Amino acid sequence: KVSPYRITKDGGVAIITIVGELVNRGAWLESYSGLISYENIAYRVTTAANDQRVKSILLDMQSPGGEAVGCFETAAAIRKAREKKSVYCLVNGMACSGAYALASAATKRYIIPSGWAGHVGVYRMHLDISKALYDQGIRPTFIFAGAHKLDGNPTEPLPKDVEVRWQAEVDGIYDLFVACVAAGTGLSEAKIRATEALWYMGQEA
Repeated sequence: KVSPYRITKDGGVAIITIVGELVNRGAWLESYSGLISYENIAYRVTTAANDQRVKSILLDMQSPGGEAVGCFETAAAIRKAREKKSVYCLVNGMACSGAYALASAATKRYIIPSGWAGHVGVYRMHLDISKALYDQGIRPTFIFAGAHKLDGNPTEPLPKDVEVRWQAEVDGIYDLFVACVAAGTGLSEAKIRATEALWYMGQEA
């Protein structure tokens, strides 16, 4: 049976490489797309935690982050794995945003001098192209059911009530993110929030 990770011969370290933008699912795309899925990471970490050949786990990470969906569940899987074996994270380039959520779940974290880590924050974008369409003489017409079905569509300005609801959703995800990092690192939520989503290089990180 082929392992979903490399195991060092001398130390029994399972090396789990995490390179690319993080998405919830779609592992079959990864080698061609520059994406890596949370389902892939969680599977490999959980398998390594239960593998008798493995003495410890190394997350070799180079990722700017990605989707929020699936992120905190995967971080929880990493924290659960470290109950059985030490999990180390090497920030071998970058572990920002969602990737830092995963890194924070490790037993210990290391970073190369030129590496970047942090960026504990959340964003969602609305792109208003209504004027560009108007200038081109394009008039979209939607036939729909459900009062909120078209909320946030790019062909009109974002209504204030939708903006308020979206902000509440972003704040809710941010709360999950902060709690995730606090659970993994032991830092207080106040200190994590005080970074205001900055990212840091090398020793400063």
